[in-house]
Amino acid sequence: MVLYKGPAYRSQAEDTETASKDIYVLPRDAGESERLQAQHDHLRRSLGGLLVHPSIDLNNARIILDCCTGTGAWLKDARLSARPDTILEACDITLEQYHRGTAKADDVFVQNILHRFPGEKRGRYDLIHQRYLTGGISREEWPKAISNVVEALRPGGCFNITEPNLQTSPPSSADPEAIANWKVQLKRISWERNNLIQQCANEIPALMRDAGLINVQTIRLRVPYGATCRALGMTENQVESSIRLHMSPSFDEVLKKLWIASGKGTAEEFDQNQVIYEEFLREKGIWMDVSFVVGLSTQASPKMPPKLKNPPASAFSEPSEPSVHKPEENPKEQLTKPQEENPQVIAQKPGDSENKGTRAEPPQKSKL
Repeated sequence: MVLYKGPAYRSQAEDTETASKDIYVLPRDAGESERLQAQHDHLRRSLGGLLVHPSIDLNNARIILDCCTGTGAWLKDARLSARPDTILEACDITLEQYHRGTAKADDVFVQNILHRFPGEKRGRYDLIHQRYLTGGISREEWPKAISNVVEALRPGGCFNITEPNLQTSPPSSADPEAIANWKVQLKRISWERNNLIQQCANEIPALMRDAGLINVQTIRLRVPYGATCRALGMTENQVESSIRLHMSPSFDEVLKKLWIASGKGTAEEFDQNQVIYEEFLREKGIWMDVSFVVGLSTQASPKMPPKLKNPPASAFSEPSEPSVHKPEENPKEQLTKPQEENPQVIAQKPGDSENKGTRAEPPQKSKL
């Protein structure tokens, strides 16, 4: 199999007062807005409605920021889980996606996290949520981005980052054609050329500590795509939806152009590999590691405890093979920390309403 080794693709946004370099390779059109909503729905379905690290109780947050909000899908669910008087705000480098969604923030503003937040936003938030920026922030920019966001936390506030690893895992090592890693290898080359962090889920905890956050805690989960969704009791429509989500037409079009421009393959060869890969997803599927990482701002607040409850040491262990819960189990009972050297997959019970349980209740909760 011929793999792409061509030049990296970069997208540059126009400079504004609050937005500068932007390497987000996907369009910000209606189709991408639909993909972002589908991505949120799939994560919620796969993780039993988990919105943040399970040590966080959204009911204890007075002011929450959804940083880099996209369509605001997370914020919409967070409003259902937070207390009625909670103030929910949102920001992003551009608000094109947000205005296509149905989320209603109490305040929404343009913010490039590579720049400091406005003075009135610094030291403001009890909780800041940020998710899936691995394809939009280069390695050298991550420290600055995290430091700028941390500056917006109130003393004792929490910063939750949810990020995946680029590498995916087939359900077994039986893959004689090595097709499972074909798309990953294409993405890896693009990530390397753009100096993006490939195993972002692995590196975020250290970056948060370097930014001065304390009591950094991590829980590693796995999200299924394709046939592996069946292990969580998802319907065939949901299996197909996960395949379409993973094989994003917009991103695949970028990869295809790079494949051709590199001279490593033709459009026809790319399309043939796509067909083989899609069938692999449908027949075997893959798992993607996703980490929920949370840390506290360094100064304790007199109104809020300075610590989150410590999870067992196993929550910090590196995962190996996924531990899949049977679909008939109660998803609220499944929300426990990963077993030693074994990641936990948290599933929503088949048939559960999409409008219920938008945040699965953890076995132990602590105040922010």
